Amino acid sequence: FDQLKKVSKIKNILDIGSNIGKFLEWASCNYKVTGHEYHDNLRKIAISRGYNIESKELSKIKFKEKFDLITCWDYIDHILNPKETFKNLSKQVKKGGLLFFAINNRDSLSVKILHKDSPIFIGPHHSIHYGARHVKFLLEPYGWKLVSADSYVSELNWISNWLNFKNPEFGDSSLQTDLFNPEAICNKGLGFKVNLIFIKK
Repeated sequence: FDQLKKVSKIKNILDIGSNIGKFLEWASCNYKVTGHEYHDNLRKIAISRGYNIESKELSKIKFKEKFDLITCWDYIDHILNPKETFKNLSKQVKKGGLLFFAINNRDSLSVKILHKDSPIFIGPHHSIHYGARHVKFLLEPYGWKLVSADSYVSELNWISNWLNFKNPEFGDSSLQTDLFNPEAICNKGLGFKVNLIFIKK
């Protein structure tokens, strides 16, 4: 949030994919927050904790006021209609407002080496996989400019196990730091996770 505040002033936030409201709990100490959660049981828990949680279709939802920031923590890859969703959500953000994503990185080194065995592909719930370039391509038609992309989590443990013919998730190989520098992996945008900040032009 220190990085976000350097880019734009933030007073009110829409958080999509709010789950039971853990991020809202933190953000509500300093900001006006609104959540969105489709899952009935999760939404009910968040509401019982005192948070305003919407559940209308994101591609059609409208709000009385525009937001300074929309946050999307590990959620964009669950959205089945991303073009329609972000076309609509873009109308709900003030000019100069921000859109923040934390995503699994489709362009990570682990994907390039492990392919289908990379941890990004575990489980059936991710409908689309993204890297920074994919999200940028998705949002540019709606007036968004990428201002920051920070990659982290080298996933060198999985890569090292794979290179030593062991189960990538459960193997016990030593990290292959003779071949790969974890910090360099992340600095080159090849980390398993990436945080993206976009500003509305």
